[in-house]
Amino acid sequence: MVYSDQNHYIVTSAACGPAFEGGHMKCGIGAVVGAVDKVWFDQCLKYHSLQDQQAVGVCGNGYISWLATLLKKGVLQKSGYMEHDSYLCGDIVLTKKDIREFQLSKSAIIATLDCLLQDKEVDRVYLSGGFSKSIDIEDCIRLGLFSHTWKDKSSISGNTALRGICQYALLQNRKKIEEIQGKSKTISLMENSFFLNTLLIICIL
Repeated sequence: MVYSDQNHYIVTSAACGPAFEGGHMKCGIGAVVGAVDKVWFDQCLKYHSLQDQQAVGVCGNGYISWLATLLKKGVLQKSGYMEHDSYLCGDIVLTKKDIREFQLSKSAIIATLDCLLQDKEVDRVYLSGGFSKSIDIEDCIRLGLFSHTWKDKSSISGNTALRGICQYALLQNRKKIEEIQGKSKTISLMENSFFLNTLLIICIL
């Protein structure tokens, strides 16, 4: 995560991979062929899988979509409580343990944002990485991952890390990139009391 006021850059990262990259989730997988990436309700739960193939698991975007749909229908409570596991198709299921894993990852994101921003004004939000390509902003807002005020400020940037490496490979871009690097400050969250205290407090949907 990076916050920039054009003159300076504050850089940090959130340890939220498990739930959003398919790890630690019962049916979690990466964004591969057959991964469920979208869930909605139309008389019953329905889904879309990557390349329209038979569902073999659920990727990060699929979990966000599934949880947001259950929350909207009232099956899932804001606290994270759900009376029964939610089945999508075959053996693909969302368990209470999955919800807990998501809550932990969400807590890491919110605590990191709070630490990074600390009431700073945000004019634009750029979502980057392969994960961001099909992410639903409204689902993220519903789950409390992002502030509702970001809805009209957000845009998808794609794989900026890969593009950045390609740009750095071109000599004419290196000076500008090194200038940005010189203006950047990294925050180590594991040594930051504000982050650790916030992380302990935040753990609801």
